[in-house]
Amino acid sequence: MLSIISGKDYGRFLIEPKSDRNVPYIYLITYRQKLGGLISALHAEYFGNELAPFSGVPSTIITQSQQQNQSVHIQMLLEIQSKIDEKIPHYPEGSKERSFLQKLKRSLSSISNITQLLSQLLKMAKEFGLSIDDILKFFN
Repeated sequence: MLSIISGKDYGRFLIEPKSDRNVPYIYLITYRQKLGGLISALHAEYFGNELAPFSGVPSTIITQSQQQNQSVHIQMLLEIQSKIDEKIPHYPEGSKERSFLQKLKRSLSSISNITQLLSQLLKMAKEFGLSIDDILKFFN
């Protein structure tokens, strides 16, 4: 039918069904190969300036991956914020530990990756005179 409509010969993509006890069937691999070939041929003929189908550029997967990364990032920050909220009441008002936790909590909204988080954490620990052991206590 496509050959008749377009006036071009696409016969090489025709799938001839096999028959078993008068029940027609086709192999899935044959179907995929012929359909893939037809799509590639039509693309080359009509869409030569565009990115080829099946070219290995998985834009959907990239988008999904970006969304997953954002979800993990948000989840991580929420877990850190929850841990900070849990620990703040354990330290007296005005203590360096409580001030550190409050300032860290306020800075979480500006953090966009793990490198920034670690950098901010270490910079603030130094500013408040806290050691690595002190920081580990907050998150255990």
